[in-house]
Amino acid sequence: MKSPFDTDERIAFRESVRRLIEKEIAPHADTWDEQGSIPWSLHQTVGAIGVFGFGIDEQYGGLGFDDAFMRAAFSEEMGQCGATGIPAALGGRVISVGPIQKLGSEEIRRKVLPPVVAGEAGSCLAITEPSGGSDVANMTTTARREGDSYIINGSKTFITGGMTADYFLVGARTGDAGLSGISLFLLDKDCQGFSRTPMERKMGWWCSDQATLYFENCRVPAKHRLGEENRGFLSIMENFNTERLTMIAQCLGMMK
Repeated sequence: MKSPFDTDERIAFRESVRRLIEKEIAPHADTWDEQGSIPWSLHQTVGAIGVFGFGIDEQYGGLGFDDAFMRAAFSEEMGQCGATGIPAALGGRVISVGPIQKLGSEEIRRKVLPPVVAGEAGSCLAITEPSGGSDVANMTTTARREGDSYIINGSKTFITGGMTADYFLVGARTGDAGLSGISLFLLDKDCQGFSRTPMERKMGWWCSDQATLYFENCRVPAKHRLGEENRGFLSIMENFNTERLTMIAQCLGMMK
């Protein structure tokens, strides 16, 4: 029985994803998983069919629209590709571009979004910490205002895409304890005081790089704060909604 939500466009998108997986991903899934990485060209191949462009304006290389059913279709099909570290390796940018589109300045959008959406550059979301898991309201990484900059100190861990990303969307505490004192910042990989180490041979997702990130007096321009100061918690939670949707769809594909 055809779903009433399956429009011609959604069916065509799912079929294009399925063909891509059958021809260019599934035959290599075991090899990539054993070697612990996917070829960077795959990011660009997937970007070419629009997967990274949902919710991103066309002027920044996006599709100009969002579609939860297409997002879910991609994740469901990828859940059947043979190694779910592959969609994880591709997905670091997916969960980080939304806040850049919604909260970033025009300068940031024009610089960051086109190469990331095209799969030419990588980005990731850095929220989870060694001491707090995904307990966002209690994060301990700090960002202290100093003139026209913020000084960031702390660490993040289990950050998907952390070793290959060029841009990092980082949550840090700028105010009091609790959910009302968190802000979001955009850092690039060359930020002084920033370093990262890989987390290798995990229980699964071998070909998806996860990293621990370290911030030691990282000086970030104040204009790289995304959104209002101390209002980052709500943006993070809103962003998690899409992440949950795609994870559920991927699990459905894995079960199939």
